[in-house]
Amino acid sequence: MSAIEGYHLALQISSVLVCSVFGGIWLDRKLGTTPWLMLFLMFLGLVIATYIIYRTVKEPHK
Repeated sequence: MSAIEGYHLALQISSVLVCSVFGGIWLDRKLGTTPWLMLFLMFLGLVIATYIIYRTVKEPHK
């Protein structure tokens, strides 16, 4: 894995996690369900980040 690919992976993972947490906080404030949607979306973000890592590791080296 090159440095650029590593940066790309880090950007993907961090953006998924940040968007899921802040999206959950925003929805919780809108709907008054604090903290349930934030926790659910954070868990979903972790699952997606894990899948991104898995996909990157299993991908044949180019």
